[in-house]
Formats: sequence, structure tokens, C-alpha cells
Amino acid sequence: TIINTYAASGNAEIVGKKTINGKSFNDESLKDKFEFTLTESGNKAIKTSEDGKTTKTSLTAKNDASGTFKFAKIYYTLEDVGLHSYEIKETKTAG
Repeated sequence: TIINTYAASGNAEIVGKKTINGKSFNDESLKDKFEFTLTESGNKAIKTSEDGKTTKTSLTAKNDASGTFKFAKIYYTLEDVGLHSYEIKETKTAG
């Protein structure tokens, strides 16, 4: 008897950049002033561990001094094959 199995895995790291008209982001005082939330359409669980056992309904990220923000890695397995659509919203702004 021959048993043929196949497994696949991968990950995505979603990165963005905050810009402000008329303002430079090369300023340490703007670090962590903006927060962003990422959700998958349909409020699907987002896998945040390689084994897929840890999930969240959303991820958050804050900007660095250059305006760049990066969410935690999202992990995929063979059961996740297909189109994934994510929405990013700015949820906190500098006060």
C-alpha cells in the first residue's frame, strides 16, 4: 500500500505606511501615535501561529518614526487555499 500525502504552509506579513499632508514622518515624536487594525472579510479567524492553533479576529499595529506599520505574521495551511481579503482601518490617531 502506498499512501501519498501533501502538506503546504506559508505566511504573509502585511505592511503599510501612514502619511500626513504637509508633515514629515522623520520625527521620533510621531512614533506609536497611530494605530491600525486588520480584519479578514467575514470576520474569519486569522491564524497567528505556525501550527494554526492560535487565532485572533483582528491584528493591531502602531507606526514607527518613519510612518511604517507592520502587522504580526499571518499563517496559512493547505486548508486556507483561496482568496483572502483584508481590511485595514486607522483606529487611533495622534491626540
